[in-house]
Amino acid sequence: MYQYVQEYANQDTRDSWDEWSGFRNSIGSILTIAIDRYNLSTNRILVLGAGNGNDVPIDIIEKYFGEIVIVDIDPKALDSFMGKTKQKEKYTKIVIDLSGFAAQVENLNLVDITDDSLIELIKKISPKVDLSAIHGKFDVIYNANYFTQLTIPLGFKYQQVHVQPPDSIKQAISAITNNTQIQLFQQIEKLLNINGVCLHSSDFLELNYNPITKEANETCKLVMQVTEGLKYIENVQTINSLISEKGLRIEGSTLPVSLIKQIFKTNTVFFLYWPFDHSDMYFKGYVVQLFVFQKL
Repeated sequence: MYQYVQEYANQDTRDSWDEWSGFRNSIGSILTIAIDRYNLSTNRILVLGAGNGNDVPIDIIEKYFGEIVIVDIDPKALDSFMGKTKQKEKYTKIVIDLSGFAAQVENLNLVDITDDSLIELIKKISPKVDLSAIHGKFDVIYNANYFTQLTIPLGFKYQQVHVQPPDSIKQAISAITNNTQIQLFQQIEKLLNINGVCLHSSDFLELNYNPITKEANETCKLVMQVTEGLKYIENVQTINSLISEKGLRIEGSTLPVSLIKQIFKTNTVFFLYWPFDHSDMYFKGYVVQLFVFQKL
């Protein structure tokens, strides 16, 4: 079931290339800034969680990098990514489960299950992230907005009916998330060249708004107020404490800070708006944090 959920998510956003162009261009600008500001080599770049490529500045990475490695759990999504490229000879595709536990739950029904049984199942999961199929070192590694997706299948029964999981389920999932993130960052650090950079991009706030009824979720109201209608998206950082107090962060967006301080220098953080799904009837968007982590 894990594979199905991830493939479903990729299929659902397969045609978002044009809608996400502004978001993608912003990431490309940040990558260009990082290359210039930190005098980075541009021999090789690794894109983790590449998916369909709709949130990847393909033109920029093709312009700067000689070799491009793209990784995702979904081979069809990687094929879709390749369909958007112009310099195919630069690319290598690798299919990897970045969660490290997909095989442990693939044949389990994660929907028709009681809360108690789901908690016991989650507690038995032991993530084993394995990036050994990726060879060599990289000048830049781009984490392409996938951290919050890694544990979504574990709470899929609640997502389907648009309700929040019980706190007990959230806590169990958070433990898995933290374990997986630690393993990912440890292996990312090993794959980076000295002074190489990890661009870690992740959605951390979800905004929902109905233009007809004017209904909005609490996060949307807060963000719209502090950013003056998304005009100054960086102002979100002024309400970080309030966001944490209210538990508004998306699962998977809170990072293992202690580990990151040990292995990276955090050069800067950017805030972006991602217009995920906009229409006349409804819009859903995300506030994204993009960290520039440099290997020590």
